[in-house]
Amino acid sequence: MKAVDRRPNVVQIIYPVLEAAIQPSSFLLIWSDIGKTYAAWYTAIENLQEVLDEVVDFNQDAQNVSHNENRHHPENSREVAGEALAQLYAELGETDIFYGPKNDNLDFPWDFLSDLARAEHNSELLLECQWRQADWSTEHESIELAITNLPSQSIRRNTFQAYLTLLKSHMGLLVDEHRSEFTRICDEGIQLCLHQWFRLPEIVTESHIPLLQAFQQFVELQEASQIFHSLTTTTSQNLEARSADLKHVLQTWRERLPNQWDDINIWSDLVAWRQHVFSAINRTYIPLIQSNLGANTQSFAYRGHHETAWMVNRFAHVARKHGLSQLCKDSLTRLHFAKYRDFRSLPQAV
Repeated sequence: MKAVDRRPNVVQIIYPVLEAAIQPSSFLLIWSDIGKTYAAWYTAIENLQEVLDEVVDFNQDAQNVSHNENRHHPENSREVAGEALAQLYAELGETDIFYGPKNDNLDFPWDFLSDLARAEHNSELLLECQWRQADWSTEHESIELAITNLPSQSIRRNTFQAYLTLLKSHMGLLVDEHRSEFTRICDEGIQLCLHQWFRLPEIVTESHIPLLQAFQQFVELQEASQIFHSLTTTTSQNLEARSADLKHVLQTWRERLPNQWDDINIWSDLVAWRQHVFSAINRTYIPLIQSNLGANTQSFAYRGHHETAWMVNRFAHVARKHGLSQLCKDSLTRLHFAKYRDFRSLPQAV
C-alpha cells in the first residue's frame, strides 16, 4: 500500500506484466480496483475492453466452436467486465461513454425531486434540492440531520457542513469555542479534494472538473465568512462603509465564473450557492432602510438584489447558449417578479 501515494509506482510498472501472465477475465473486479487505487486507469480500461471484445468474439463463434474449448471466457464475463468498465468511466467523468452516444436528460423540478427524496429517504438528493430551494436559516435543524447521513469522506458533505456552520455562527447558535469549526471543515474539504486529485490520471480529464468546482467553492466559502463578519457589524450608521467593503469580494465573484461551455449543472450550483449569500445580505440590509431613508443609502441597501439580478441574468444567457430556452425563460421570469423597490438601478442590474 505504500505505492498508492507514489507516481510512478511499482504497480503501474508491473501491471502490463501481470496482464500477460494472468487472464484478465479471471479477476475482472480486481483489475478495476487496482487501476483505480494505483492510478493505472487507462491500462485497466484497455484490459477490460479487451475482455469485452473477446467475449463478443466468443458469442459470435459459439455455433462453430464447442463450449468446452472456450470455458476460460464464461458468459457472465461480459456483464462483469461491462460493469467494471462503466465504473471506471464514471469516476473519470467520461459521461459520454458511460451513458452512451444518446443521452436523454430528464428535466424534473426541484420541488418534485425534493418530495421524491423525502419519500425515498435519500439524504444526498434532498440536500441538493434544499441547496437550490430552502432558506437554510429557517430549516437548519432538518438540514443538519440530513448532512449527518452523508458519507463521512465526502467533499459535498464538507461543503454543506461548512456553510451550515458559517450560517449558525452568524445566527449566534454556536458557542465561542466552536467558531473555529468552519476553518477546520474547509481545511478538511480542501485536503480531501487534493487527495482525490492525486488519485486521478496526470492528464486532465472530465473527472478533474468537479474537483476544480469544489476548490472554487471552498475559496468562496472562506470569502463568504468575511461577508458574514461584515454583516454582523453593520448598522444604519455605517451601512455605506460596510457595503463598500463587500464591493471588492462581490466584484471578484462576478469575474470568477465557469466557462460558458461548461456543464449547465456547474452554473446552476454556483447560482444556488451565491443566492444564499445574497439573501443573507438582503436580510441584513433591507431592514436598515426604514431607519435611514437617504437616497444613497437606499442604493447600497439593495446590493444583494443587484448581485442576484446580475447573476441570474448571466445564468439565463448561458442557458440560452446551451440551447435550454425554457430554462432561460424561467430564470428571467423569476427575476422579473422579484420585489425590487429601487427601480432606478434595476435596469442597470438586468
